Amino acid sequence: MNSRKDSLERKEELMNIAMELFLSKGYEETSIKDIILQADVAYGLFYYYFDTKEAVLVEIVQRWLNAYRAVLTNVGFFACKNVEGAIQLFAEGSNIFMTQFGRVIEALHMESNGMIHNVATKIFLKFISDAVMDIMKIGNESGEYHFMYIEQSAKALVYGIYEAIHDDTNRFGAEKRQLDLEFIQHFLSKVLN
Repeated sequence: MNSRKDSLERKEELMNIAMELFLSKGYEETSIKDIILQADVAYGLFYYYFDTKEAVLVEIVQRWLNAYRAVLTNVGFFACKNVEGAIQLFAEGSNIFMTQFGRVIEALHMESNGMIHNVATKIFLKFISDAVMDIMKIGNESGEYHFMYIEQSAKALVYGIYEAIHDDTNRFGAEKRQLDLEFIQHFLSKVLN
């Protein structure tokens, strides 16, 4: 056990080990004991950082969300002030993120990762709904739109799209991602324009 690691470094190491175990063994099949044995630390250190295994999962998903937010920032989504550009940049950023995190996205759909999938879906759909609300607000401010119920409209769009592209075939890969992104971009541009 290396006691010389600083607190943030140790927490990151525990999260990285947990993520790898969740992705390879599945969330349900991974125990806290598996994580601490792999990290070569005591139970107390794990519980110093996390109350539960689910708490580790939530922080991991939050890390993925931060990476998604960073990609959208880098492509200029949050600075965009026109609807068409915002839709285009959101699709571009989403494609980059999905390409970078393809392994994670595929692992989320493993039967043994139902818990990860549920937690990630809830957090990401909220984030995406907020992004669509931003697009709708831009449209309202510019006079392109006249949404009275922005929050409800954004949720209806995002959750409806999610249901439309989420199927039980467990098809993955670049081709499916590309088809889904083209559908989302087309659908949003038709509904929002």
